[in-house]
Amino acid sequence: MTLRIKPSGPDFAGQVAIVITRLYQQAAGEALLNRVRGTATHVTIYQPPPMDLPNAWAAPDPGAGTGACAIFFDPVHWPHAADTQSRRPEAVLFALLQAAFAWQTEGIAFAAPASAGRVAELNTYLAQMPPADPERF
Repeated sequence: MTLRIKPSGPDFAGQVAIVITRLYQQAAGEALLNRVRGTATHVTIYQPPPMDLPNAWAAPDPGAGTGACAIFFDPVHWPHAADTQSRRPEAVLFALLQAAFAWQTEGIAFAAPASAGRVAELNTYLAQMPPADPERF
């Protein structure tokens, strides 16, 4: 599988690359990224169109071939100042990659509730995350 970033502005690709690097720095994030890389299809990360923030989702990517997945995610929207329950960008991308992997390997619909295993894996990742740094986006 190829994990691609579709640049849409001067900073977008670099910001997403920083978040992916942060995922690799935690054991659960590295394990998920390695599983995603092991699939035979593509995941492309796109900057979502302007809309109510924060917003991120995963869906089939019809322009990229059978089984390809699109993730719409902008790291600068997370966490959102107006939503005290919103997560940091690493946790949001982690959950989106979980959904993409479940869809690609098991055919689980993107809107389906996360399985107990996916919730446990996300909780493991959240526990491994370093404390928030207010200087980071």
